[in-house]
Amino acid sequence: MIADGAFAGGSYIHLQRYEHDLQRWSQLAVKQQEDIIGRTKTDNVEYAGADKASFAHTKRTSLKDTQGKSVEILRHSMPYGDLTKRGLLFASFGASAVPLLRCWKVCFMVKSRVVLTTNCWTTP
Repeated sequence: MIADGAFAGGSYIHLQRYEHDLQRWSQLAVKQQEDIIGRTKTDNVEYAGADKASFAHTKRTSLKDTQGKSVEILRHSMPYGDLTKRGLLFASFGASAVPLLRCWKVCFMVKSRVVLTTNCWTTP
């Protein structure tokens, strides 16, 4: 919760809807899908840090503070779909907008020519 000021006791919620091109995604080999996400598909085990590609979703969205400690974001996602559209509804919550804004910067801004590869199959 927000500690002080006009919004003391409140919190931020960020809600995003992503539409996925699952037909295109399914054309990739399972190993490619796993490398892009950074975890195994069948049992959902996250790759060890040293085994993650620089473009892996789990690597790019893992935030660190100035002391190198993990910045946790309370998040929840829910898949949705019908006969024509499929995607993910994503929500995150916190006392500050800063962690999610940092995540967006990593996900949607090109830096050192490394793009978040999941954006190739997803429309935010």
